[in-house]
Amino acid sequence: MSNLDQNKVYQVHEDVVSRNNQDGTFVLMKMDDSELFYKIDGVAAEVWKGLEKKMNLTDIKAQIMSDYNVTSAQLDADVETFVSSLLSKKLLK
Repeated sequence: MSNLDQNKVYQVHEDVVSRNNQDGTFVLMKMDDSELFYKIDGVAAEVWKGLEKKMNLTDIKAQIMSDYNVTSAQLDADVETFVSSLLSKKLLK
């Protein structure tokens, strides 16, 4: 079961800058001394878009389920891993 609050709206940290590329990928950069840089695509990019729109995880997953051919169990695991990673790296709060 998830350790994340599925109804919480996680916020993008104010030090994070993101750019949506024409190919559908996102580049995320933390503007501090950590030099964190990520390039994400696919479901991770869809999760990021939802986070930027201030959507909760339940709504983000519902949107992804309607757009992608993915099982609920796999999506839950992928979103849990991705969002937990963003939180641990202080890209979200």
